[in-house]
Amino acid sequence: MCIAIVKPRGVSLPRDRLETCFENNPDGAGVAIAKDGRVHIHKGYTSFEAFHAAYLEHGVDDYPALVHFRITTRGSDGPENHHPFPLSAGALVHNGTIPWLGMVGQGRSDTHLFAELLHGFSFDQLERVRPMVENSTGWSRFAVLTHAGDFLLFNQAGWEEADGALYSNDSYLPDAPMKPRRSRPLVGATPTTWDLYGFHWDSDLTLHRRSAKDGASYRDEEAEAEVLDAWLAECGFAPLTAGDWEELDEMTITIIEERQDHGTEQVQTA
Repeated sequence: MCIAIVKPRGVSLPRDRLETCFENNPDGAGVAIAKDGRVHIHKGYTSFEAFHAAYLEHGVDDYPALVHFRITTRGSDGPENHHPFPLSAGALVHNGTIPWLGMVGQGRSDTHLFAELLHGFSFDQLERVRPMVENSTGWSRFAVLTHAGDFLLFNQAGWEEADGALYSNDSYLPDAPMKPRRSRPLVGATPTTWDLYGFHWDSDLTLHRRSAKDGASYRDEEAEAEVLDAWLAECGFAPLTAGDWEELDEMTITIIEERQDHGTEQVQTA
């Protein structure tokens, strides 16, 4: 999970809001600004003070900009995986996880690899492949800033507007439910799904299962991929409402039971 911010020219992002974003997404920050006909990327900041000093130095509020604060899900924590990433058309930021790219804890991140795939695309080409990108990356929210200062958003319905800027999730709020390195709520879980079936969905659409050995939670990527493929084929959008999450839970239960009936379910023991 991360947060990406789309900031039009002249929109000011207050210090306290930026600091909240950093506190909730503390694994590296960066910005891209469209200035003098080119996109300029500044990233690699691992403390808020360093980030904010650079934000002021480069006059980010005066330009069309992308701002990003990272939580590591795939790839290493190093600055090479901080957003934004350069494209021929400008720069790219991402909020979400692309489960078919990258490795956990090492190497280039999923977004880093995806940006390399899209690097040579023109703005018009990015517009044309937007439906394909949205369908192949689930609920992921991408934003592109062009050298001319224009924006292109992916999964636009999932972005939140506040004071003239767009945010890819609500972790810009001081009371946002998800805080880094703390116990996270079982976003898609009900007492039935956790107690009887031993799973819950986190808000970044990762599926966690209860270990048979000690009851600890582990990520079940195989079942996760199967359920999300079925969900996207049927619904075509990320779960947003409480009803969507309940439907995702029901679909998960059905697939878990089918796997058990066919003897393909493996019990996690370590």
